[in-house]
Amino acid sequence: TFSDPLEFLKSFSVTHSSVIVLDMHMPTLSGLDIQSKLSEIGNHSPIFFLSGESKSQQIIDALKGGAYEFFLKPVSPKILLNALNRVFEDKRNNERANKDELYRNALLSLLTPIEHQILQFFLLGHPNKAVAEAMNLKADTIKKRRAHIYEKLQVENLPELLDNYTNISKR
Repeated sequence: TFSDPLEFLKSFSVTHSSVIVLDMHMPTLSGLDIQSKLSEIGNHSPIFFLSGESKSQQIIDALKGGAYEFFLKPVSPKILLNALNRVFEDKRNNERANKDELYRNALLSLLTPIEHQILQFFLLGHPNKAVAEAMNLKADTIKKRRAHIYEKLQVENLPELLDNYTNISKR
């Protein structure tokens, strides 16, 4: 905890994982001022605001600025603890999603350039025959390549492929 907002800003590091709890009204700087300065330095830590008296516009500005929650005082410890638990659950989910994406990208790197092309056709919903015609290949060749793609990407079927890799066609 810090009694002076400027001391907090001097000691804050964006490299440390944290949850920031700000009062809307503090000496020298407001909670919105600190939120703005944190945003300028690339803060991604969730920010909770506490306020005994705030105007609607201040609450709107805090939320538009990326505040995770805004609580009016007095706030029950149980409500605050539940909000913190949501933050940690979101963080775990994001980390899991990031690991999954890194893993899928590693698997994608195993594909040959032709397999990448074929994959793009599948992700766009083209059947084997249409892919074969577009690539001037035989349908049997596409079927064999599809099997290699499934094996390399560790999927069993087209729905699983689409589930796991559709977002790559948008990159």
